[in-house]
Amino acid sequence: MGLTQTQKDNVAKVKAFLDLIKKICPDISRLTDLVNRLTANVESDLIHFDTKAVESQPEAASAPAYTKNKKDIYIREDVGGTSAMDLSTPGGIGDLINLFATLVHEMFHQLCSDHPKTYEETSDFLKEVIKCLKDHKDETKSAFTGMNDTLFNGLIDQLETHKQSEADFAKAKDKPKDSNCSIATAVYGTELEPEVQLLMRYRDQCLRQNRGGQVFINVYETLSPKFVTTLRRSHSLRSIVRFVFVRPALACARRGLRLKSAQRSGIS
Repeated sequence: MGLTQTQKDNVAKVKAFLDLIKKICPDISRLTDLVNRLTANVESDLIHFDTKAVESQPEAASAPAYTKNKKDIYIREDVGGTSAMDLSTPGGIGDLINLFATLVHEMFHQLCSDHPKTYEETSDFLKEVIKCLKDHKDETKSAFTGMNDTLFNGLIDQLETHKQSEADFAKAKDKPKDSNCSIATAVYGTELEPEVQLLMRYRDQCLRQNRGGQVFINVYETLSPKFVTTLRRSHSLRSIVRFVFVRPALACARRGLRLKSAQRSGIS
C-alpha cells in the first residue's frame, strides 16, 4: 500500500530539511549519500508507514522502524505518519526531528551498516548536523515559517536527544552484560537491543531521579533474577511477558523520556 498524501508531505519535509543542511553545510560526512538515498527511497516507494509490519519483527517489535533486507523501510505510523507536521509549532518540529532521525538511522542501515555501526554513524552524523545548525542559526530559522529562538532551541534539543540515544546504543556493546534490566534482556536475548537500551535510559534518566522510582528499581532488581532463569528456558513465556509487561513498559518509557526532553527544552 502506498503512502497517504499526509505521509508523502511529511517525508517531503524531511527531504527539505536534509536539503537545507546540504545547502548550508555541504561538507558533512555522508550527507550526500543520505540525500541521494532518500530520493531513491521516495522514487522507488521503499518507505512504508506500517506499525503492524514493525511489530511483526521480534528484533524490532518495539522499535520506531526496521529495514527489511537493507531495502524497504517500515516505520511506525505514529512516527510522523498520522498527521500533517505544522513546523510553526513545537509539536510539529518534534515530529519532523523524530521522522528525520528515524530515517537517517534506517538509511545508514540501507547503506550496508549493521548494528552497532549504524548507531555510531547516526550519532556522528547528528552531531555534525547540530553543530552546522548552531553555526548557521539565522539561516536555519529563516528556512522555517515563524521560527523563533524557542522553536530553534527545541529543534536542537530534539536532535541532541536522538544523538545521545544513538550514542548510548553504540556504547552498549562495551558495557558489562548485567544491565539489571534482566527481564527485558531475557525477553529480547541481549541488552544491545534498542528496547532494552530504551528501558535502561528511562531507568537512569527518569526513575533514578525520584524516590518512588528508586524504590521500584530496588524491588525490581531484587526480585527479577529469580524469574529470569525460568524465562530464558521458555519461548512461550517470553512471548507472554513481552506482550503483557514489556511493551506497556516501553510505551511508558517513551512517554517519560519525551516529557523529560520537553521539560529540558521548555516545551510543554
